[in-house]
Order: sequence, then C-alpha cells, then structure tokens
Amino acid sequence: MKLLKEIWTFFCDELKLILHNRSIIMVLLISPIFYALFYASIYGNKSNIDLPIAIVDYDHTELSRELILDIDSSPKISVTKVCSSIDDAQTKLELQEVLAVAVIEKNFSTKITKEEPSNFQLYLNNSRFLVSNDISKSISEVILFVNRNILVEYYLRKGLAFPYAQKSAEPINIDIRNLFNTTESYGDFLIPAILLLILHQTLMIGVTESFLLNEEKKLLHLSNISIIIFLFVRLMFYLLLYVAYTLLFFSVIVDIFEIPFAGNLLDLLLNSIFAIASTFFLSIIIASFFKSRINVFRIITISSYPIFLISGFSWPNIAIPEFIKYLALFIPYTSFSEASIKFIQLGGNLSSALPQVLNLVALTIIYFLVAYRRLKLQTSKNKGV
Repeated sequence: MKLLKEIWTFFCDELKLILHNRSIIMVLLISPIFYALFYASIYGNKSNIDLPIAIVDYDHTELSRELILDIDSSPKISVTKVCSSIDDAQTKLELQEVLAVAVIEKNFSTKITKEEPSNFQLYLNNSRFLVSNDISKSISEVILFVNRNILVEYYLRKGLAFPYAQKSAEPINIDIRNLFNTTESYGDFLIPAILLLILHQTLMIGVTESFLLNEEKKLLHLSNISIIIFLFVRLMFYLLLYVAYTLLFFSVIVDIFEIPFAGNLLDLLLNSIFAIASTFFLSIIIASFFKSRINVFRIITISSYPIFLISGFSWPNIAIPEFIKYLALFIPYTSFSEASIKFIQLGGNLSSALPQVLNLVALTIIYFLVAYRRLKLQTSKNKGV
C-alpha cells in the first residue's frame, strides 16, 4: 500500500512539474498538436495538379494542335503557353513561370503521314525532381496514347478491321498496379513520417527538460524511493500521454487530411509503446550529461533533420553507408518509423514488422540499464554534496 502511495505521489509530482512550467507545457501539451496540424497542412494539397508547361509548336498543323490538347487534358499538366520560339519558352522556364518546355518539331505531321519517325523534345526543370517526374510521366502517357492511335489508323489504312487494328497497335499491354501509396501522393507518403518524428522529438525534449528540472530542484537527492521506481513512474506518465497522442494522430489527424491507413491501429499502438519507452530512457541518458536545459534543447532540436535523414525514410536504404545504417538502429525513431509505415501504408501487422519491434524492445532494455547506471552515479554525487 505504501509503495502504491509513493508511486501515485511521484506520478502527481511529474504532472505538477509539467503544469507549473510554461516551457514544458509548450513542448508536451501544445507543440505536438500544433506541429502535427501545421506540418500536415503544408502538404494538404498532397498531389501535383495543373503543373504549368509551355509548348513550342513549330509545325502549326491540325495534328500538332490535337497533340497540345491531349497534353493539356492530362490532370497533372496545364499548357499555359504555346510559344513561337524556343527562346521565348526558355525565358519563361528561367523565370519559373513554367516547369517544363515541350517542342514539336517542324514537319511533325508530314513525317507522321509519311510513316516516318518524328521527334518530340521535352525540357524539364529537374531542380524540383518530384514535379519533373510527374510531368515526365504524364507526357509519356499522353505520347503512348497518341502513338497507339496513330498505329490504329495505320493498320486501318492497310485494310485491317478495327478490332484487329487495335490488337495490332498494342502487341504488349502494360498493366501497372500501384500496391502501396495508391494515390501516388507525396503528402500521403510524408505526413505519417512527420507525425512520428513530432512524437519522437517532443517526447525527448519534454523528458530531458523535466529531468533537468528535477535536478535543479534536487528532487533526486531528496527522494528516498529507488531509482527503478523513479524511472518507471515517470515512464508510465509519458506512456499514457504519448500513446494518447499516437491514437489522436493516427485516428483523427490522418482522417482530417484523408491519409489512407491500410493496417491495424492496435498494431501501431502496441509498437508505439516500445518506441516511447526506448525514447524515454534514451532521453534520460542524454539529459544526465547536461546541466543546462537550453543546451540539451538545442541539441535535440538540431538533431531532428539528421534523425529523419538517416532513418532511411526519405532516402533509399541501399544508398545509405553501412555505418550510418548501424548508427540509425540505435535511434528509436528509425525502427518506430519503419514499423509504423508497414502498418499505415503496406497494411502489415506485428509479425511483418517483427525485426523493428524486437529492435525497439532491445533498445528499451539497453537504455534502461544505462539510464539506471547514470542515475545511480548521479544520486551518489547528490548525496555526497
């Protein structure tokens, strides 16, 4: 009974510590929701549509005008300017009034009529590679469609019936099926990873600040409870808070921004428990090496982008150097994001994410033992003061 009373007392102490400190309130109670809504809203228009391009038509024939209309009818492309020369189009490309320039060569229709190959040139602004990929893909689809129609007409002129002309124009049928991220949306791909990073980083900042406030007030020195209870009472507080955030993010916020969730929310919540626990103990270890809250805040804030990059989420994993991959395994966010994306986008379950879950379990155990050792040394120093 006494133990339960002590546990409840220190649980309430942590809550009071947070509620009486404005900076921790901002980090733990306001920032997660604010940043989740703010960053997700940036990618609210999740797919590229009506990307502006210019077309230089040197042919000026009915066939070239039909081709321009076909390109403009693509949902991702908008032909905003038909230029008379490549110089005019280049100027608009340099001013970023358009993102690509297509050139229809002179005698385009004549060559097609004579059954000769004709060139269609496309100049892309690759400084925005996602945009250029969308334009390139859309243009390719239109050209394939036009080629098919030209072949059908060719075989009709040769005397084939229309059904046979269609079959002859398509000797190989391409059947492309998008299995994951079926909306082909960058927002649907990126927003879940950002939400997970917000959970990871705000938790680290909140735990380190809370721990250093305990140090400043000498609560570790004054407390008679064991270090293990000290750790796990606070862990339970943050588990309750951040499991609730995870539930809020991936049941409400993803619904607001219409992000598909292919898997089971329960699997995601179970995985988040180990991610939160390992991040909590890692935060205690980091905080134990600092005396100033502002310094640890700076380091954790600066680390956000590197953590995101080395996790392999925004870069092909095979392209990351081996030592970076091993380093990333010691950061809970890496396994947290890998497993969570399997649940969210791939429709996987805990068994499909078993390596990531086991890594988080291992990190939880390792970081707990290190945190225990660090606090034991720190408590000894406090008692010696």
